[in-house]
Amino acid sequence: MKLLPLLLSSICWLTCLHPGSPASAQTFTQLYSLTAAEGSPITGRILQASDGNFYGTAQQGGTNSVGTFFKLAADGTFTVLHSFGSVAGEGQYPNAGVIQAIDGNFYGTTGAPGGGTIYKMTPAGMLTTLYTLGTQSTDGRFPYAPLVQSADGTFYGVTYQGGPDDTGTIFKVTTNGTPGGTTFTTLHSFAAQAGGVNDEGANPYGPLIVGVDGNIYGTTYSGGANHHGTIFQITPAGAFTTLHVFSATEGECRGALVRDSSGVFYGTSSNQPQGSVFQFVTDGSMAGTAVTTLYSFTGGSDGGGFVAGVVINSDGDLYGVTLLNGANGNGTLFRLTPGGPLTTLHAFGAGSEEAQPHAGVIIGSDGNVYGTTKSTIFKLQPSSAVPPAPVHGGLSDTVFAVRKLPPATSGGDSVLHFSARQSGTPEGLKVRVQVNNVPDNERNDWVDLNNGSGGYLTLDKTTGKFVLSASNYPETSVIYFR
Repeated sequence: MKLLPLLLSSICWLTCLHPGSPASAQTFTQLYSLTAAEGSPITGRILQASDGNFYGTAQQGGTNSVGTFFKLAADGTFTVLHSFGSVAGEGQYPNAGVIQAIDGNFYGTTGAPGGGTIYKMTPAGMLTTLYTLGTQSTDGRFPYAPLVQSADGTFYGVTYQGGPDDTGTIFKVTTNGTPGGTTFTTLHSFAAQAGGVNDEGANPYGPLIVGVDGNIYGTTYSGGANHHGTIFQITPAGAFTTLHVFSATEGECRGALVRDSSGVFYGTSSNQPQGSVFQFVTDGSMAGTAVTTLYSFTGGSDGGGFVAGVVINSDGDLYGVTLLNGANGNGTLFRLTPGGPLTTLHAFGAGSEEAQPHAGVIIGSDGNVYGTTKSTIFKLQPSSAVPPAPVHGGLSDTVFAVRKLPPATSGGDSVLHFSARQSGTPEGLKVRVQVNNVPDNERNDWVDLNNGSGGYLTLDKTTGKFVLSASNYPETSVIYFR
């Protein structure tokens, strides 16, 4: 078993020299620098919520020095919404970022007390501890990864340690937002095989992702026959399948997987020894899983040393960060076109600029790239900004746009302007309509718009407008797209 440090300062990597790819004109802006009282380090990816603001967690700092939950508004105003550890039994040291769930609240995990906690946070910063790991003997310990939510509202996650062999677990959580209404279930414990070789893998560190088939996919950091981790699938009922065993030139995945609308997965490896970006396709079996390395980092100007995963925009390009190396020796931000070149967009650590981005980046609704270093939040405006891809894994990642419609005018329909470029390919797009922000007041769950219509919502592919029927929805509605 490999023990991962929580703090950025304790991660070390090999370095080497190699020329990197030049970048076209980009605009890099440091949006905000957190003080120690506001929180540091930021080890989890930030999130752009449905209100357009950015939310995230810092692992330490705050009033109690055990972490904060913060908001950066669109106008640049920074607010610490909550300092962890303010109430007895409350979670401490949030290593992962938060996700925004169907109900509009944020959900996340902490590393302490005990084996960690699962919590709900309102947009105003009110925290509710839903579950403390260790309550049951089968619970794992240390949920370093963020949660993922499926379309039925169930949360899934992993623990880095715990279980019978202390090599980690996969769990699911159903909740109504209260401790009494929360059920925690361990779906799978990674079990050591004879001879100490864990063929299933061990110590899952990155978050899970929901596939187009409704099953859950993830990676382990170590274990497997080659001791460099695995790719796995687990059904909502808990049936586990090892899909791929990483070789000595692959694996050791810590970051999130991402997938495109066709079901192709992308991830990052910290091995090789400078790291790589890979893709895989699968039919749900080991024999039917094919893993391809798209790019291997050299440790030169292209950077090297991975902790975070990549994100994908609607053009299919991948964006990510390396922890070290690059022109200034302190990490890079890059764009990779699958089957094409890698472009270094920014080298961290020039002058007084903070270095070594630990968490991954996101693509904002404006098409710009947002991310963090240890204690700063930054924006990179590519020469050509492209919105995020419409389909990811899990509801919180899957929802790529949330738009609120006013009540329809008398005798007319509510019209939602949503460009075809933002929506991606209309075929395969799905939609959910929610009336008056009441989660139970929905029609038909996720509805396909394969033919330009979902029954109550029509898509004009020429103008890029969605039209909501006034007869079905005379009230204020919220529309989710994925």
